[in-house]
Amino acid sequence: MKYSLYAVIFFALAAVFSSAWFGVRYFDGTVVAKPYDAALAWDRALVERERHGWAMMVDVPAPLQRGQTIVDIRFMQPDGSVAPITTAHIQVVAVHRHQERQEFVVTLEDGRFRVQPDFPYPGAWQVIATLQPETVPFTIEQNLYVVE
Repeated sequence: MKYSLYAVIFFALAAVFSSAWFGVRYFDGTVVAKPYDAALAWDRALVERERHGWAMMVDVPAPLQRGQTIVDIRFMQPDGSVAPITTAHIQVVAVHRHQERQEFVVTLEDGRFRVQPDFPYPGAWQVIATLQPETVPFTIEQNLYVVE
């Protein structure tokens, strides 16, 4: 009886310490400072995006490799045609889970916004494009995966 109690205590402590070790070792730093405010902003952006009816298409080479590449961003209207955006200001940001954040210079070529990002790390990246037409600005996000 005494040895079984020791075994239970040993396994319980081992579970606690191993959970703490994995949590510290593999924490990726993803923390939302104000989750409620972030959710409200996301809802506002969703309503504005649905009001316009536009979608963002990100054209990348497959598979997307580490390093510098050319990414084309198109905004599509609900009927599938390219949205006629010529005077709007666009800001493109790529965010990696390790808090790597890059802002890019965007050029307009043939109805596409061309960006030359540098993806230094493999893994999931989030491309956030903020479009500011003559009306209310809105944001569209798309996730990309970069391989080794």
